Amino acid sequence: MSVLALLGGLTGASASAQSEGPEEPRYLRAVRQELERVGAEAICESEGRARARCRLEHRATEGDRRWPVQVVISEQAETVTLVVLAIARFPPDEPTTERRLRHLAELNWGLHGAQLEWDPRTGVVRLSAVQRTDSNFDRRAFRVLLRLLLSQAERLTPQLR
Repeated sequence: MSVLALLGGLTGASASAQSEGPEEPRYLRAVRQELERVGAEAICESEGRARARCRLEHRATEGDRRWPVQVVISEQAETVTLVVLAIARFPPDEPTTERRLRHLAELNWGLHGAQLEWDPRTGVVRLSAVQRTDSNFDRRAFRVLLRLLLSQAERLTPQLR
């Protein structure tokens, strides 16, 4: 599967409409540029000097499935966190949840560079990955991590039903 095919399913509002300001994390501009470079249209908002968030939507390369995606830049933690939100839902009070959580743990064991997480309050399952920025922001690594995360979301979603 080509990078363009995989990343071609991203939609949202243009990230280029926003400009860098003094009250933004230092890597926000680079994240915006890399999202634009892969064809993702994202809405990025600074939450002050220490944190920013970009939101976009990923469309499956096959079918009409869509997932909300979030990129969080944290100066304090020195990370860029990529999250595919709500790839599944395991309601806490459902009888099959325990079995499904065991299966989620088995899938998690085989993941490299990402992790599945379950919120016991809401039942939402998300897929996330973290890029460290303590020494710099590696643009290529960011694109690879984004591609990895989106391809894993597409592969894992049917397995989590």
